[in-house]
Amino acid sequence: MNSRILTVSSKDLKTLNDLQEIITGDGYAFLSVTGFDQLGKMVAQHEPEILVLDVETLGMSGAMLCDRVRSDFRTRGIPLLLLTGIIDAHEAAGLLDSGADDLLRKPFADRELSARLRALLRWTKMSSFNHTVNLRLVEPQNVVYVDQRRVSLTPMEFQLLHFLCNNRTRYFSADDLLNHLWNYPPEMGDTALVRNHIRNLRRKLEFDPDRPRVLVSRYGQGYSIHAVIQQS
Repeated sequence: MNSRILTVSSKDLKTLNDLQEIITGDGYAFLSVTGFDQLGKMVAQHEPEILVLDVETLGMSGAMLCDRVRSDFRTRGIPLLLLTGIIDAHEAAGLLDSGADDLLRKPFADRELSARLRALLRWTKMSSFNHTVNLRLVEPQNVVYVDQRRVSLTPMEFQLLHFLCNNRTRYFSADDLLNHLWNYPPEMGDTALVRNHIRNLRRKLEFDPDRPRVLVSRYGQGYSIHAVIQQS
């Protein structure tokens, strides 16, 4: 069966027509809904491999779109490509941290969209998207097993991971983590300290650190662990 790609665009019919022409021309099955509220139902019915959302036509910010996609059990595991207007590097990084898997600025070239879709489909197959990662923490050695892969952590990385694993039903902001782990008073520590440790942990834990699936983040809420925690 051809890969299924679902697009959502409420207003920009030209972009929607361009997407349909490119996607079907590449041999994929093209699915479309005209409003975000229809997304979950369509996903449940057709199980698309990729979501393509046009930020500028859906009446909400890119970060809010990412949050809604990643908070819905029907869509949270599907690669997400955002179409957006011109944004700077800081905004792009924020959208990727919020849960987007890739960004494409409008107007886009046919070949570039095709290449982005092929890359997302390759990554989906390689990362076994439906596989739930198992984590086993071994405290005396500051070691974690990611499935069967042994990873050595620094003491601070281990404490951070241990804390998130013990509270994995919650999200913690950088300020929360500064308070719980570094004992800083509210809004007194440097959140860059937390971001650096998160980045280093992702490099060690994730199949693709730029598209984290274990140590995840949600816009406006913070960081959390999505994994099965095994007893050591």
